[in-house]
Amino acid sequence: MCQLWNRRCILVVLHMLAGVERAAIADDVTVERVQQLIQQLGDSSLSVRGEAERTLRELGPQVLSHLPAPERISSPAARDAVIRVRDVLERQQAEATAKASHVTLSGQLSLLEIVQSISEQTGNVLDTSNIPGEVLQRQLNVDWSDITFWESIHRLEVETGFIARPEAKGKHLKFLPKRPDDVSRRIADAGAFRIVARSFSRRRDFTNESREILRVKFNVLAEPRLRPLFIRMTHADFELSAADHSLHPLNAEAKLERPAERGEATSLAIDFVTSKGSEVNVVDLVGQLTIELAAGEEPFVFRNLDTSKQVTRRRGGVTVTMDQTRFASTDESLPVSCWVDLRVAYDTTGPAFESHRTWVYHNEALLRSGKSDRRWFPDRFDTVAEAEAAVRLSYRFRDVTAQPSELEFVYTAPTLVISVPIDFKVSDISEQPSESNKPEE
Repeated sequence: MCQLWNRRCILVVLHMLAGVERAAIADDVTVERVQQLIQQLGDSSLSVRGEAERTLRELGPQVLSHLPAPERISSPAARDAVIRVRDVLERQQAEATAKASHVTLSGQLSLLEIVQSISEQTGNVLDTSNIPGEVLQRQLNVDWSDITFWESIHRLEVETGFIARPEAKGKHLKFLPKRPDDVSRRIADAGAFRIVARSFSRRRDFTNESREILRVKFNVLAEPRLRPLFIRMTHADFELSAADHSLHPLNAEAKLERPAERGEATSLAIDFVTSKGSEVNVVDLVGQLTIELAAGEEPFVFRNLDTSKQVTRRRGGVTVTMDQTRFASTDESLPVSCWVDLRVAYDTTGPAFESHRTWVYHNEALLRSGKSDRRWFPDRFDTVAEAEAAVRLSYRFRDVTAQPSELEFVYTAPTLVISVPIDFKVSDISEQPSESNKPEE
């Protein structure tokens, strides 16, 4: 019991140390301090108003929880300034979610305690149900100082002999036994993302008998907490390095956009050209790509559905408006069916709202009772209208067993869609065994 207590104390202390800088900032972010600055936003002096607004911005996203709703601020100048500050800080908060999460740990801990602490510090869920209990109870001396989430996963993989794989649609990583092809597995970490390659294949170039084509396949994984939308890349941004020379893409002008899903690895492949019979056995893949990311997911909550209409909520760069809720019956008999009409509009446009805009239709929507834990999910939705960076939807809920007056509609959406460029190098990728080198049809 004493040892367990000591370990927990160590974890608590490390959480505190890892957040010293954040805590120092948070010390200045009190309700009283924020209220004082908001009062100064309505001051008659332009310089006082400007200094107060700058101070609120410098205090960072920690201020957000203390900012009052704009409609509760009587001064027009203060109200407009709070709207500006909220917009800037919510964008900062959303952008911060795209950065790599970090882990700090020290002391003698069990593998299970290490896994739990990684999840607590990063917000990434890890499933260890396949790892034997005796392995999870193994004691380790660790001294991790601000390492990235993916580095912590790599160290766990080495220690346990299990590989962390994305669990489809599960928003978590699951540690599973190694597969035969994991022997050739090569990884490169790039911020909040991981690149995984295993081997390259070789085939004849049927358009030129003096050449061969080397195909490299690789997967892109995001931290489970993130929601990638799609990946963009240009083949000219990639190079294959062998022992004494570099290989270039077969089609350097090719551009690719590949949809990405939360909880899944995105598979990509590039063909490179080499001379026939070249002794290329091990290569390094160097490249860069851009990931469009739905950042800063926030819940938009609408209450009083039986009477509310045209209610607007804004977070970061997105505005959500609940136009109305239509109930199938006006009497008090239950269960009841209803439709929630919703508009979603983003401030900016771009690729995320063009060919791969289907992500908008997969934002979570639900009804919940304000008096119990009951929840209802839509059985269908209709796209009423589409516009540039905006969509109008109608969600249908059936068999709702709560009175309309106690229902709340919750819509969760990213507050910002951002482009995250990543550069990486995967080293020592080997060629597939000869028996699997078959010409592609």
